[in-house]
Amino acid sequence: MNTSIFRIRCLMFLILGTFGTPSYSWAATINAASCSQSAVQSAINSASNGDTVKVPAGNCNWGANVNIGSKAITLQGSGVGQTNITHNVSGSQVKLVQFTQHAVISTRITGFSFLGGTYDRRFVGCNGDGNYTSAPMRIDNNSFTSGSGSIQLDFFSCRGLIDHNQLTAVNNSELIHNWGSGTSGWSADVTPGSTNALYIEANTFYNGSIGGWGTQSTIQSYDAARTVARYNTFNDSQVDTHGGSNIGTRWFEFYENTFNTAFSSWQQSFDIRAGSGVIYNNHKTGVPNNPAIMLRYECRSGDTQYRVGEGINRVHWSPVYIWGNDTSLPIAYSTGAECNSSSITPGVNFIALSSQPASMKLWQQSTHNANTTYSYVPFTYPYPLDSNSMPNPSVTLIQPPTDVKIVP
Repeated sequence: MNTSIFRIRCLMFLILGTFGTPSYSWAATINAASCSQSAVQSAINSASNGDTVKVPAGNCNWGANVNIGSKAITLQGSGVGQTNITHNVSGSQVKLVQFTQHAVISTRITGFSFLGGTYDRRFVGCNGDGNYTSAPMRIDNNSFTSGSGSIQLDFFSCRGLIDHNQLTAVNNSELIHNWGSGTSGWSADVTPGSTNALYIEANTFYNGSIGGWGTQSTIQSYDAARTVARYNTFNDSQVDTHGGSNIGTRWFEFYENTFNTAFSSWQQSFDIRAGSGVIYNNHKTGVPNNPAIMLRYECRSGDTQYRVGEGINRVHWSPVYIWGNDTSLPIAYSTGAECNSSSITPGVNFIALSSQPASMKLWQQSTHNANTTYSYVPFTYPYPLDSNSMPNPSVTLIQPPTDVKIVP
C-alpha cells in the first residue's frame, strides 16, 4: 500500500542506559493508507526508529498479525472507537501486535480499540531485554475487549508504562500477563521505587459479566516479574502475584488503587503468593469480602518453592509491608492448613502497620544483609513523559531508596 511520508527535523530525547542524554534525529510521520493489516504492516516496514505510523479511522479485521520487530516507533490510531481492530488471526497464543524493546528509544502504541480477544487471540506482545533496562515502552489510551478465558497483554521482562487504557473481559480472564526473566531475575538487584519495572497506572478494568466473578486476575505476574500497579480502578477483579511451582513474582508495588465490587461472589482484591514489596493506600467500595488482601503459599504441587516475602536469591527474608489500606480491605494469611504448606508468619513474611514506617527491612541486593533498612519513596506520579509523550524515567532512575543503612 502507498504511504505518505512527511519528514520533519525534531529534537528527540533518547534514554541511554541510566543517563538521560539528548540526541538529534530525523523523525517521520507515515500515514497508513487504511486500517487494514497489510496497509499498517507496509507503513511499519517503511518506518525507521523514532518515526510515527498513523492509522486512520475505520473498522478492520486482521487475519494476520502486525510485527513491529525491534523498531522503536509510535503506532498511533485515530482514537478509541475510531480505529477499531478485530483480532481474527488463527493459531496458538497469537499476539496481534508484537514488538521487541529497543535499547535506547521507546516504542508506543496508542489510540486503538482492539476487539475479539480470546486466550489464543492476544492483543499486544512485548519482549524486553530480561533485565528491565530497555528504553521504556508505552501502551496508552486504548480500549481492549475480549471474551471468556482471555489474555490481552502478554509482556516478557518489559520495562515501561501501561496507562489510561480500558480493559474489559468476562469469565476467568487474566488481562495483563507480566513475565520476568525467570530464575536469573532472583539473583539481580532490585531497587524499590525505581523504573526498572512494568508500571500499570490510571487504567480501568471491567468484569463485563453479569452477576458473578468474571475478570479474576486482571494483573498476573510470574517468573521474577517486577510490577507496579497504581491509581487504577478495578471493577470486580483482583491483582495476583504467582508463586508455588511456577517461578515466583520477584517485586511489586501496589498503591492508590480502587476496587469496586458489585457481586457477592467476588473474591479477594490481592492474591499474594510470592515476592515482596509494598501494598498501601488502596481503596474499596461495594460488597464487602474477606479476605481482601490474601497472603498464601501456592495451592499446587511444589507449593513451598516460591514464597511470600523472599529476598534476593531466595535465601533471606525481605518482608512485604502493608499499611494505610481501607478497613474494607482486611488481611488474611495461610496458617499451614492450606495444601499442608508452611504457614505465613507475620513479622517474617509480611509486616502490617497503620501507617508507613520510617524504617523498613530490605534484602533485595547483593550488598544487603539482615540489618539493612530503607525508607520507601515511590516513583513520581504521573509517570513523567518527554515532549514526544514517551516515558522519561531519567530524573530518578539512578537514585537508590533514601536512608539505606547496611550494618555489618
